[in-house]
Amino acid sequence: MNTTPSTTVPPPERLPILHHVKCWPDLFQATLDGMKTFEFRKNDRDYRTGDFIMLHEWSPRTEEYTDRKFSIRIGFMLTGMGVPEGWCVFAIHPAEIPARVVKTAMEAERER
Repeated sequence: MNTTPSTTVPPPERLPILHHVKCWPDLFQATLDGMKTFEFRKNDRDYRTGDFIMLHEWSPRTEEYTDRKFSIRIGFMLTGMGVPEGWCVFAIHPAEIPARVVKTAMEAERER
């Protein structure tokens, strides 16, 4: 296991990506209220510092999305240091998503 902390900074050839993710109501509200300022996620989407995330509130009770969503930007990102392999912890900050510089994760995947 890697015990050295690392940050992930997007290389110049990759613009920030917009990721769309589910968020359960309690965590969504805590993020909206500014109480939750980090994410612990499986890094199966190539998350990087500077990327954007659109949180979509998901109700496990109804198994449907609500109409609430909230945009955030990834700040400092931690891997290693006890974070399981393939997972990451990153700071989140409320952010407007700039339309011209962001690709969706699907668009970026098609270009690979």
